[in-house]
Amino acid sequence: LELRSGLLSSALDVTLTGSEPLAFDVTGSAEITQLHTLETTKNRDFLKWRELRLEGLSYRHPQSLTIDSIALQQPYTRFIINPDLTTNINDLLVEQSSTASPGADAAAEPLAIRIGAIKIADGSAHFSDLSLRPPFITDVQGLNGSIGTLDNRQQSAASVDIKGKV
Repeated sequence: LELRSGLLSSALDVTLTGSEPLAFDVTGSAEITQLHTLETTKNRDFLKWRELRLEGLSYRHPQSLTIDSIALQQPYTRFIINPDLTTNINDLLVEQSSTASPGADAAAEPLAIRIGAIKIADGSAHFSDLSLRPPFITDVQGLNGSIGTLDNRQQSAASVDIKGKV
């Protein structure tokens, strides 16, 4: 994966709340504009957007991450299912070592993550499923809409209202 461009701006407050073990809080907002990444193996767009804005960001290390809203302007992604059922995302992943880091607690609670809402404006995507015969390939334009609350501590599905043109 190659990062072609991207600008980060933020208004964040960071507070150290402990050192043994490390604990800190980060609150505020952040924005990443003009992100553009390429799949280096094929030299083609992978993920890009004009603007990604995070509002109401609250990260409490190591317990929780809350984001009140995420707004995406002109997002694009390329997702490909290969003939062997791997994906183009598999090609980007780096296998982690199985050895635990010093002081890691196997019984520790997983990070609680809650995103209040995701809004998408003028998005697009490329989707290919090369495992099918014949292969299925399509592009989607004009993606607009929203996704409701995502919360890994709740057993409820998020509402999804996204429209686009294939």
